[in-house]
Amino acid sequence: MLKRKWIAFCLVTVMLLAAGLSGCALVEVDPESDLNSVVAVVYGQQITKREVMNMWNRQKGTMGVTDAYEESSDGQKIISAVLQNLLQDMVKAVIRKEAARELGLYPLTDEQYGRVLQIADETYEERLKAAEQSLIDSYTQSGIGDGDTEADLSDAAQRNVQFTMENQFEFSREMDLREAENEVIADLLREYYGAGITAGEDEIKAHYEELLEQQKESFGEDTNNFIKALKEGALILYQPGHVVRVKNLLIGFDEKTQAQIASLRKEGNNADANALLQQSADALRPQAEEILQEARTNVNFDDMIVRYGTDTGMMLQSQRDEGYLVGRDSVDYEQAFKDACMGLTETGQISDLVLTDYGYHIIYVTQVYSEKTEKLEDVHDAVESDLLETQRGIAYVRATEELYENAKVEYYFKRLLRGNLNTLGYDNGLMVEEIRFPDAG
Repeated sequence: MLKRKWIAFCLVTVMLLAAGLSGCALVEVDPESDLNSVVAVVYGQQITKREVMNMWNRQKGTMGVTDAYEESSDGQKIISAVLQNLLQDMVKAVIRKEAARELGLYPLTDEQYGRVLQIADETYEERLKAAEQSLIDSYTQSGIGDGDTEADLSDAAQRNVQFTMENQFEFSREMDLREAENEVIADLLREYYGAGITAGEDEIKAHYEELLEQQKESFGEDTNNFIKALKEGALILYQPGHVVRVKNLLIGFDEKTQAQIASLRKEGNNADANALLQQSADALRPQAEEILQEARTNVNFDDMIVRYGTDTGMMLQSQRDEGYLVGRDSVDYEQAFKDACMGLTETGQISDLVLTDYGYHIIYVTQVYSEKTEKLEDVHDAVESDLLETQRGIAYVRATEELYENAKVEYYFKRLLRGNLNTLGYDNGLMVEEIRFPDAG
């Protein structure tokens, strides 16, 4: 499955491709004819520019590509190379599907298709979460929506996502299902090519020692590396300490005051910024102390965040459940906030009032990651699974690379450069395919 992130490939290759394509002038053509151009043929299946552009539009938002950059000369040079890589990845997906068919792994069983539906549902939830965060950011900047409840926000985000899925094919349920099917097929092939691979005790021990050494060096040097691995669900053998997960109850200054303090800091006028900070803090402190006292006796900290808090990062229940991971080397938090977090050493502990340029914080610890080394006997099965996954992944890559090399593919890369980069119209009929049924030919 094409993941929702930047396509990883060598920068040198990108620049060479971009340089080679920069001399190709864009030709004025009929937009529909341009989008219906066949840009690759594999196993008799045609891939059109429309399909590539739908995939590009599906991904570019997560890459931070703006319309201005996409329309610029430099942007088009780089994007043309990205489009070629996208097309090649789409061709590889067709090759994998045909390989799965020949091996009797496709069409999918009902159970396997259930996994497709599950992945598509997860994609929807991720999209909904992103929409909720976007609305929160918009409300923060504009003040629109003040007073809306969490349910109001979720409902607005859901309507936004549903409208997008119904009106933009690249974010449709059908497209989500296709991408999910690609992922399931890749998993089935990975299992097939990795079948029979086993690991002996010596290999498991060596893998454990190698991982442990790597993590001690990486996590010990920078706690951000540990936090990243934790978020990715990686196998953790070593905890470096100096990391906590917290919830934040911010009793904030008004937006005007926060903006004034930030502006003074930006100008380098810290003296006036500190004076305004202290003046605002003195006025807010009585209220903050009352809330702190209540927090120390109230068993429901989440409820207090909802009633008193102004931190938009704690606005949704999902955000409160996840909390903030703060480490010794974190750079996303003000120093006073980070120092306070590092001073909290027990789960359930509540901080004193912590003053920053945003107001007063009351910090609640939900988890402390003290320094810890897992013993092999306690994580033996997890280490074995991690090793087998790595070895089976290598076998899968080798097998599929051979498939790619042997497949007969016709590419028409220059057709990707004709006309506009943007998909100018959506004709769902040109893309519809019932993925539950095997292809006719």
